[in-house]
Amino acid sequence: MRASSLREYRTSEIFIMKQMSDMLQRTADGAMLVNEDGTVILWNKAAERLLGFLAQAVIGRPFLLGGCDHRPGAREEA
Repeated sequence: MRASSLREYRTSEIFIMKQMSDMLQRTADGAMLVNEDGTVILWNKAAERLLGFLAQAVIGRPFLLGGCDHRPGAREEA
């Protein structure tokens, strides 16, 4: 793949992710995104209201719900 094609692909991928993030931030439903490592990467205002945790307290941290570690392989570690 040529460098310019790769750059264009990456730019469109970033644009789509930004659109999805903006849409999830505006929804009235509680929404969160967790990456493949089990780290919270998005937590919207409705999730703050419903679950009682501010986005700044959970983004960048492992997704733990009900005391369960939802990261891949976490069950094998326990």
